[in-house]
Amino acid sequence: ELQKVPRDEIDADTAFERYGVDSIVALDLLTRLETVFGKLPGDLIFEQNTPARLADWLAMHRPGATAAAPDH
Repeated sequence: ELQKVPRDEIDADTAFERYGVDSIVALDLLTRLETVFGKLPGDLIFEQNTPARLADWLAMHRPGATAAAPDH
C-alpha cells in the first residue's frame, strides 16, 4: 500500500529499500505499525530491513499484538 507494490510481488526476504522505502516512507510505515503494536524503536524498519525480519521481530517482541494485527 505504501509504495503501491502488489502484495504478490513482495518477496519477504528482499530489503525494503529495493521497493523504494526511504526514510520518509519508513517513518510512515512505523507510525502505522505503532497503531497496532504500540511504541516501536525509531530505527526498526532499517534494522529489520526485510518484511520477514520485521515480522519475526514483531512476533518476538510483541507476540500478543501480532495475533491481533489485522490482515490487510
